[in-house]
Amino acid sequence: MAQRLPDIAVFEARNQSPVNGASPLMKSPNTSSLQLPGVAPFTPSRRRPCILLVDDEYLEIMFIAATLEKDYEVIFASDGVTGLESAGRNMPDLILLDAMMPGIDGFEVCRRLKADNQTKEIPVIFITGLGEVAAETKGLKVGAVDYITKPFHPAQLKVGVKMHIGARRHGNVKPI
Repeated sequence: MAQRLPDIAVFEARNQSPVNGASPLMKSPNTSSLQLPGVAPFTPSRRRPCILLVDDEYLEIMFIAATLEKDYEVIFASDGVTGLESAGRNMPDLILLDAMMPGIDGFEVCRRLKADNQTKEIPVIFITGLGEVAAETKGLKVGAVDYITKPFHPAQLKVGVKMHIGARRHGNVKPI
């Protein structure tokens, strides 16, 4: 069984692992990220597009982050509430969202993101083990731009992410 993550963690390609317990006062110029309790850090100047990954399974987070880390800054939250807070603070370019999580599930997280004027334009892609047509339809109806069923091939994820980030940058994101 996968380990449960702390409330929030940050994964950056430079670190190859979550950063935990860093104090904002201790941040030096060489520190690539820091963790604040319950909230992902704000990144004012991004060189790479930022992806927020919301999933409660540590191994899934690590697999997806490793797949995308070369081209994107990947931050993540391990539950829906923290994911909503992180989306509002960080304004990522794209959100990858698991449907099945304890507490607030991914469908409700997506509904709230799309109801908020600040986050409604962020494209959301569900990545989930729910393969039923009814679940996919529900995900698209609450505002997701795509729905990827696990297991998936890394190339499928990379293409979907690149396509939707490109569409957002050109103003073409239109959820169903």
